[in-house]
Amino acid sequence: MESKLDGFILTVLGFTNVKIPNPDTALKELRSKFVDLEVQIMRADRVAGLEHLSLAAENAVRAIAQRRERSKSVAMETLLFTSGQRQISKALGRLGVTPQSKDIAVAIFSRKPLNVDETSSLVQSVLGGKRQDSVIDISSNKKIRELCKSYGISSEESDAAQLPSEKIDSVIKRLIVERSALLSSGT
Repeated sequence: MESKLDGFILTVLGFTNVKIPNPDTALKELRSKFVDLEVQIMRADRVAGLEHLSLAAENAVRAIAQRRERSKSVAMETLLFTSGQRQISKALGRLGVTPQSKDIAVAIFSRKPLNVDETSSLVQSVLGGKRQDSVIDISSNKKIRELCKSYGISSEESDAAQLPSEKIDSVIKRLIVERSALLSSGT
């Protein structure tokens, strides 16, 4: 998936069955393979779909353009907005990849379009596993439970927020995106 964001092109890839003994080393290796690009990896089980990640990236780019950023890179700023946290340590606690993580979302910021197949192969050479963008989607009750637990969404909150005939995955995504938007507004 690619989208244009005020001077950046965001490419998002999902991977499943990854094996990352040391996430810091893996991220450094990815960044060394993608010189002049900004790369961020995060737990896909805690990303509420592509819209969640894309809106977080838009907020990150906007924060940098308006000089309201909390970090030194659009990749880290995106992690903050995706997590809905103001502090990097808390954002990493929520979305940081661990050796136990099996499903990973990779966000790559470039100035020019990337060859997605080549990019995917390079990422796969570092993370292993298999490319499967659907790991970013909310596609199971297990992921809904993980998202609710991670973002502090109670069943009472989701019930109260649910619109008539709205599916639960849509409610959860909306509540998480709202948390990210609150971070953007400084609230």
